[in-house]
Amino acid sequence: MRDSIVVALPTSAGKTRIAEIAALMTLSTKKRVLIVTPLRALSAPTERSFRRAFAPLGFTVSSLYGASGNSAGDEDALRSNNIVIATPEKLDFALRNDSSLIDDVGPIMPPMVKRRRYQRGWVETEGAKGRKQYVGRWRADDGSKPKIVVGYVSEMSLSEARTRIEAHVRGLGSRPTSADHVTFRDYWTLSFKPRRRVRWSEPTEAGYDQYMNAYLLPTFGDVRIRDIEAQHVAALFDKLRRDHTRSVVQKVWTLLRAILEDAVDDDIVGKNPMRRVPMPKTKLPKKPVLETKLVPKILKAVEGEPRNSAILHIGIFCAMRPSEVFGLRWNSFFGDHFVIRDSAW
Repeated sequence: MRDSIVVALPTSAGKTRIAEIAALMTLSTKKRVLIVTPLRALSAPTERSFRRAFAPLGFTVSSLYGASGNSAGDEDALRSNNIVIATPEKLDFALRNDSSLIDDVGPIMPPMVKRRRYQRGWVETEGAKGRKQYVGRWRADDGSKPKIVVGYVSEMSLSEARTRIEAHVRGLGSRPTSADHVTFRDYWTLSFKPRRRVRWSEPTEAGYDQYMNAYLLPTFGDVRIRDIEAQHVAALFDKLRRDHTRSVVQKVWTLLRAILEDAVDDDIVGKNPMRRVPMPKTKLPKKPVLETKLVPKILKAVEGEPRNSAILHIGIFCAMRPSEVFGLRWNSFFGDHFVIRDSAW
């Protein structure tokens, strides 16, 4: 591998897999691999990922991160391991002491680089009451923030004003394409779900589809994804928290946040409106507990029903969730214990 390449892909699209393939190609040439992570928080998960992939093949993986400075242990790890993950600061300290530490290293790979986003400009309002105008601004190359009058507030919506300023900024060469037409439903169907479903189990996918069809698509389905704002999200969850359990609210909140975060990564929206929406407070769910004295009575009541008796005995004495009990198959039974392989959904 003599050429330098840049891999620009959305979240969860396979950048780490490409890095692993490049590392394997390098190791096959008897050279070592150095991976530079921009943040300490990324070093540990990157180390775990590469150790999981390469330790079974007999390659050693180590990392250099933590407190600033350099130690003999750091130099030894950098010199002897097949794959080393390091932060820029730790690597800098090590190489200042001995630049020969990476003489036998192949490519140096930074797995994550923050890319520059095309700007769309933004809209403000100016003027006295009754004659307020939408004013569009953008950042020029010299750092200034020019402005143009887009129109009167009484004559157009905020969405229309944003569309006009984006078209103006795009005409200046800031953004090559427009995402005006992408609705929330389109993005879920054509981008987010196909990209993420490769990691979902069948029950997980069915659960997400249910949340989308019941809560998110009826609210945002035909709305342009760039028009979804914090107040719209807050209104949705204010309603959900009154009518649904904490579990439902948390799962819908997490799913919507992930979708909008991917839209930011795909440069369809400038920022995730959910960053300004805290997790809503919900009432503590009522979890009725079966009294001990009632258990024998219930088990006695189903003595003549083998199926129901088995379900209740397994659920009570093995402390399984209902979904785990109903997901049991014959190949889950091993004489004196069960192995949970599936769950019902």
